[in-house]
Amino acid sequence: MRRPELFLRVMEREEMLRRGERLAKAISDLLRERGMEGARLLDVGCGIGRVAIPLARLGFSVVGLDISPLYVQRAMERAEREGVAESTRFLEGDARSMVDVLGEHSPFDAVLFVWTSVLGYYDEETDLEVLRQARRLTRRGGLLLIVDTANQDHTAFAASFCGRSLFSDFGDFAVVEESEYDPKRSRVRTKWTYYERRGRDLKYVGEAGYDVRVYALHELVALAERAGWKFQEAFRNLELRTQFRPVGPLNAIFEAV
Repeated sequence: MRRPELFLRVMEREEMLRRGERLAKAISDLLRERGMEGARLLDVGCGIGRVAIPLARLGFSVVGLDISPLYVQRAMERAEREGVAESTRFLEGDARSMVDVLGEHSPFDAVLFVWTSVLGYYDEETDLEVLRQARRLTRRGGLLLIVDTANQDHTAFAASFCGRSLFSDFGDFAVVEESEYDPKRSRVRTKWTYYERRGRDLKYVGEAGYDVRVYALHELVALAERAGWKFQEAFRNLELRTQFRPVGPLNAIFEAV
């Protein structure tokens, strides 16, 4: 995403940090059920560590990778402040070359892709290579968790993103989100416009955006299997373990083979 300092204000909101805590607890529960208590985890696209840091507090050893030096710095500061600096490591790097950055830290027991942070920003062959590199960094029998990500199967997905603007009021600032969905390419283009609140007025601050390919479950399974992952199961809600349906977010679990 361009202008990462703008989106940082959203990620550091209390509600976003609480969401990260809930996801970390759900991931922890799933891993412990599979005998992976205290596992070594890789969080790709870790941002400011909103999932990695609570996972460290839950007893896991976590390496986070993010392309933004600003987010990596924030994650390290938060880890130090929250007393988990020794069980976390945050590194700057591109997911497309993660083996080069993370090879000395591997193998991992599980790799996390959380919240549409990794796949879809380039083309399908690039996503395939990202999945292959994640596999190279993971021990045989380890897991890939694609968590809380956009789902192209959603029957109302196209309607939700066609020519619609959303206004989010965060108190001291506000964001207008405008999105378009291209059904021929299964891509969502989104622009976020940020405003500072000045009394009853809003002052323009800047714009940021992204263009991401969204996958149906069967497309994601086919791509991951080409990269050396075996599909295990999918959920609509990872916290509740509700059965996957083509409505809402996608949570998919794969095993390294």
